[in-house]
Amino acid sequence: MSLSLKKATPAGLLIALGIIFGDIGTSPLYVNNAIINGKVISEELVIGALSCIIWTLTLQTTIKYI
Repeated sequence: MSLSLKKATPAGLLIALGIIFGDIGTSPLYVNNAIINGKVISEELVIGALSCIIWTLTLQTTIKYI
């Protein structure tokens, strides 16, 4: 019986992406709520919040999984 362990399937890739991004996928929603709560929404606030979320996801994923 020969098993091919090096074969990547679309289903396997989808499961791996779900594992990697599933636990951090809702974090931006909570961060966004904490940043905007009680403040006047301005262009600088939106750009800063998006930048914070993108960099956090990028760095967290890089450190945790690479």
